[in-house]
Amino acid sequence: MSVFFLSIYNLLLSILIIVVSIPALFISKRFRTEVSYHLLERFAVGPALNKKLHGGKKVIWFHCASLGEVRAIEPILDKLKDDFLIALTTTAKSGREYASKISGLALVSLFPLDIYPIAIKAFKRIDPDIFILIETELWASVLYAAHRRGIKTAVLNARISDKTYRIYRKARFFWKYFISAIDIVLARSKEDGRRFACFM
Repeated sequence: MSVFFLSIYNLLLSILIIVVSIPALFISKRFRTEVSYHLLERFAVGPALNKKLHGGKKVIWFHCASLGEVRAIEPILDKLKDDFLIALTTTAKSGREYASKISGLALVSLFPLDIYPIAIKAFKRIDPDIFILIETELWASVLYAAHRRGIKTAVLNARISDKTYRIYRKARFFWKYFISAIDIVLARSKEDGRRFACFM
């Protein structure tokens, strides 16, 4: 059933990306700048993702949506980077620009599009031992790809806003297959922990 839902999700998301992106490219200069920035990384290719991470250390892949989240976990990265190889991806251009200036990271890239073939390619290239999402960055294809490859997944500082929770609850028949693939949830509050538990 999860494969069926994932297929429908990938189809609808692909259509949405096309429908939204094409007009936005003509209308918004800011959108064109954001999209053109390291565009290949959105498809899990490009110089940053072409190198294999080596060194006899375990690889931890952190994903942050924004610049704020990158700054928030910077002390954690500083503590871990001597003992682990750290891969860091961001959704936003500003987050990647900031992350590229943090010393000691093994890989910095934009987050791949949440389309399953792209997600699985990203996992093959980065090959993490642990995958850590920050706050509310939940992506169905990425979670499923991590699960299929047997990669432990955690959400750090996890939170679900009232609005997001209402949306997820209405689509629980879908999200339960993917949120339940998360191994560890370190929630910001008891209420956030309870909300995650509803899907696990």
